[in-house]
Amino acid sequence: MGTSRRTKQREMKKNLLAAGIVLVFAVAVFSINSVGKFMAQRVIDPLMNIGAKQEEKVSTETVSCKKTEMFLVSAGLFEEKAEAEAAIKNVSSAGGGGYCLKTDSGYHVMHSCYKDKASAEASVQRLQGTFKDAAVVTLKVDKISLKITGTSAQTETVKGCIDFLSAATETLAEVSAKVAEEELTSLKASGELQKLASRQAESERALRELESSNTFIVAMQDMMALCSTLFAELPQSSDAEFNRKLNYVSCAFACEYVKFCSDLE
Repeated sequence: MGTSRRTKQREMKKNLLAAGIVLVFAVAVFSINSVGKFMAQRVIDPLMNIGAKQEEKVSTETVSCKKTEMFLVSAGLFEEKAEAEAAIKNVSSAGGGGYCLKTDSGYHVMHSCYKDKASAEASVQRLQGTFKDAAVVTLKVDKISLKITGTSAQTETVKGCIDFLSAATETLAEVSAKVAEEELTSLKASGELQKLASRQAESERALRELESSNTFIVAMQDMMALCSTLFAELPQSSDAEFNRKLNYVSCAFACEYVKFCSDLE
């Protein structure tokens, strides 16, 4: 009986040891898997994982914000915000947008926005009699490529929104310049602006339908909300301040779009 009891005790110790080894191994495997899952979700996976239902097919694609260069005419650069705010009234009275852009150098009060540098420089020449410190301010962002993980429909939505923002920036500047040069009537310009507003509403609705908490999507939703606010400022064809309001929106849109792209870098 004594020998049998000792034998059972030895067997029990072996079993406990084996169970302990298995437990340690299981904990180690669980920890490795957890770390691996964390790395996959937070480090290895592309940053822009939109998220989709389990049964939906997802893939990773590259979308790009194209290289953008806009030329804004500043009526003056001011060190203090109060000075800039006072200058806004004078710029607005002269038909300029009066959008205030804060930079490392100070506060620029923007008059108008252009797609090409030559047109901006010509505008500066015309304005220097009224605003002696008028100058061209170049806003530039290089092409930015982002990896998006999601369904094809989600990826197309993101691409469509980025394309809209880029196209709207250029269209607003182009329409504004043509109206100023009397190459486009306010009535026809209003038609072009209405098309932009409709596209913006469609893009914003499509983004909401993604129901994604991805930081990039949220940032784009915020940008679209800002676009909606700016488009609400667009004038009707009969508005006496048509040119000024259009200048304001085109300057504001260009500044905010370039900032949005720069924040993605």
